[in-house]
Amino acid sequence: MNFTLRVTLRSAWMFVGALALLFSGCHGSKNVPKGVKVVHNAAELLQAIRPNATIRLMPGDYNLSRETSITTNYLRWEEVYDGQEATLSNIANLTLIGEPGARILAEPRYAWIFNFQNSANITLKNITFGHTEAGNCVGGVLQFERCAKVAIDNCHLYGSGTEGIHLTAVASFVMSNSEIYECTYDLLTLEASADILFKNTTFRETGEFTLITCKDTDKLRFEDCTFTDNFTGDYIPYFFGMEENKTDVVLTRCTFKNNRVQQFADFPEHIRRVDCTFTDNKFKDFTDQQLSKDH
Repeated sequence: MNFTLRVTLRSAWMFVGALALLFSGCHGSKNVPKGVKVVHNAAELLQAIRPNATIRLMPGDYNLSRETSITTNYLRWEEVYDGQEATLSNIANLTLIGEPGARILAEPRYAWIFNFQNSANITLKNITFGHTEAGNCVGGVLQFERCAKVAIDNCHLYGSGTEGIHLTAVASFVMSNSEIYECTYDLLTLEASADILFKNTTFRETGEFTLITCKDTDKLRFEDCTFTDNFTGDYIPYFFGMEENKTDVVLTRCTFKNNRVQQFADFPEHIRRVDCTFTDNKFKDFTDQQLSKDH
């Protein structure tokens, strides 16, 4: 099946419909996993990833870069500048749950930890994701392309990725009770996606360029989130950057504190603020008092 599509909001929703049809048989009782697969190392983890799987990670480091010889029907390795990147595709109903201390890592600075493609019903819980060394140019933490129904809960995404999460043509994404921190470029990029929610999540100590880029994305919400100690320079200087592809963003009960960002947004009229708090920030286009008012 050819999954190639033009990245637009309309094509994202069309793709979600195709995913629902493709995986409609994956929800019956015959396909529900009978048990949880317990893994102890990266090799076991990579071999266990498949549709209709629930995988429990025991404490420890899962260095994917040590197991690039492993390939499956759902896992392939893509060449990047300084190594290989794990790409997972055509997976429905996958859950990864970590025990305290479970970390999934990659060594190449130009690689995503995981790049999910053409997949649906993906759940990641109680896991730390990151690189062993800081990177530049490309190589964030988690990337999702042409996916639907993704849930991330109680996870920690850290830089040494250049950015925390990149979504392209994704519908129905929820990140809750988590944090993205110390990324070397930015926090999020959201493109041609819909129904995106970040809830009770902390975004901290990240910067250099526009922190959250959102293009052609519908129903983007942040609820009870904290943004603290982030920064930008003069080049691509926004907290929220939309360029010409304007996205309506709703911030509800969010806290912005001690951010050193040149400008709050390139199109601030597209950002709705409800019961938000701004303290000790440095924006050139708005004061904290102005931003603390509902808009």
